[in-house]
Amino acid sequence: MKKNALISSILTIALCVSLIAGSTFALFTSESKVNVAVTAANVEVVATAENDRLTSTLGNNLPETDYTIVDNTITLTKIVPGDVLTFDLRIKNNSDVSIKYRTIITKVADDGLWNGLEVTIDGTIYDGTSKVSTWETAAPGSADIIVPVKVTLPESAGNEYKLKTCTLAYTVEAVQGNADVTDAPAGDSATTAYYTVATAEELKTLAGTTLPNGAVIDIVSDIDLAGTEIPAIAAAYGGTLTVNGNSNVIYNASVKTPGKQNGMDNYGLFYVHTNGTLTVNNLTIDGATVEATSDNYGTAVIVGYADGGSTVNLKNVDVKNSSVTNAYDEAAIYVSYCTGNINMTDCDVINCTVAGENSTNKTSVGIGHLNGGTAVLNNCTEDNATYDWCHRNDGALIIDGIAAVSNDKGLDAAITAGAQTVELGSGNYIIPDSAQGKTLTIVGNGVDTVVATQDDGSYEGCDYSLDGSTVTFDGITINTDSSTYTGYARCSATYNNCTINGQYTLYGNSTFNNCTFNVTGDVYNIWTWGAPEATFNDCIFNSDGKAMLLYGTANTKLTLNNCTFNDNGGLTDKKAAVEIGNDYNKSYELIVNNTTVNGYEINDKGINTGTTLWGNKNSMGTDKLNVVVDGVDVY
Repeated sequence: MKKNALISSILTIALCVSLIAGSTFALFTSESKVNVAVTAANVEVVATAENDRLTSTLGNNLPETDYTIVDNTITLTKIVPGDVLTFDLRIKNNSDVSIKYRTIITKVADDGLWNGLEVTIDGTIYDGTSKVSTWETAAPGSADIIVPVKVTLPESAGNEYKLKTCTLAYTVEAVQGNADVTDAPAGDSATTAYYTVATAEELKTLAGTTLPNGAVIDIVSDIDLAGTEIPAIAAAYGGTLTVNGNSNVIYNASVKTPGKQNGMDNYGLFYVHTNGTLTVNNLTIDGATVEATSDNYGTAVIVGYADGGSTVNLKNVDVKNSSVTNAYDEAAIYVSYCTGNINMTDCDVINCTVAGENSTNKTSVGIGHLNGGTAVLNNCTEDNATYDWCHRNDGALIIDGIAAVSNDKGLDAAITAGAQTVELGSGNYIIPDSAQGKTLTIVGNGVDTVVATQDDGSYEGCDYSLDGSTVTFDGITINTDSSTYTGYARCSATYNNCTINGQYTLYGNSTFNNCTFNVTGDVYNIWTWGAPEATFNDCIFNSDGKAMLLYGTANTKLTLNNCTFNDNGGLTDKKAAVEIGNDYNKSYELIVNNTTVNGYEINDKGINTGTTLWGNKNSMGTDKLNVVVDGVDVY
């Protein structure tokens, strides 16, 4: 699907020559592609031929060649040496918005006539290689552009040009004025690493080659490979390759021969390896067939194997009506195997099939195997396909800001890449230090997604991996070793539908919704220690005689709504469900609503509260402690 408003007027010069008998000389055809920009404005450029004149270099003798102009096509019959055709191309901007435009001259086909012709376009002799101008800007109603053209079959042309043909294309390419465009590089780079590709033949000359570092391929027209089998085009080892599709289409490519670099097979249109970077923009692949015919790690339409820390950037790269088959390992539409980074934006998959090993598994739409790398996908879609965006995710897959990971390496990669929401699969995880200072949502499956706190040696078992962070945990099980200060230092968090096993210490504002707390032994489920506010809604506490400790280094407001405390017994000391103490001259507030207490004891130390709900073990006065139960100020 082409995403820019793009039109092209293509003027095709097709020459047939006969020195003796008559033949046709199709000079000029026109094809216009007109899209409507998002604002419903019209982007249209029209090319016409005018001021046409046929002369001869043979004195005053009139040429016998006949020609006609019908529907922008000039047909010449019985062209002979010495004939000179001149005409003007008038380029008219019919757009009602500003546009950007450029001209492209390409030798589309030649079976031997080209060497005998002289073609001058806009005062410059055309040498037969593709030429592309810089992008220019034109306002609505701007003056027409006049391009003079002269085509000559010189008097010196001999019999070797009998019945030979040559086709040239003069293209005017236009996009709306606010479109993102890229100029061809100027200077030496244009001759050493810049490749204008307008034909199947020009694309084939690049296939199977490793291009210089910094190479740019500029695809300037639709290309039909007609099933031609081609190997991959590779970036230089550790280098960069940029492919600008300019909203054009490559049709009917066939990849059955691997591209090779450093001994690795690649089944795909492009190849990047070992710290290299491949960038593909604004290109549609339609009707590609990619089939691995030998043992290899990856097969895909765009990149089969992106290894060694390489980076693949894809923007507006669509794949349609294509098939991928790999008999050995993963198969995918975009990148089959990657240990580096993949960035995909506005990439669409339409009506494609993928078959990996044994033709039944190891298949995906985006990436076959993300082996420790990071893939960031934004606004990418699939139509008429049933595959996941990643078959085997041993890295970080981030789709529209949400990362799916399956191990610690992937979790670290996702957070480092800037993911704000991370979905954890089944397994055990430790939050990495890359999460410090971040705003994160960490989502588990609510069954067997387990996060364990770690003692990083900084402070009595405290975990600093979320230092300064604001986090939402959803469906996560958190395991601790029940040490005194176990918890995430200076972390403010919301916990939804979580399970916390072991004593858990709070260091920032914390809210728990529908959470379950389990602990055994002479320890609390929760210690408020450094939390200015701690709120528990619809939570269940299971413990062996004491559940919460309102105590620590911060003035704290503790709120309990619709909670249940279950005492499994086993402590010799008498403790209430919520114990309150003060060694730091702080003020505490306890607010309890509709809470159930099963078991526990009335604390016989400190002020006797007469309830198993809360205990005032340090005999705090009402100047430092306020307790409200079901709307009643009880202390």
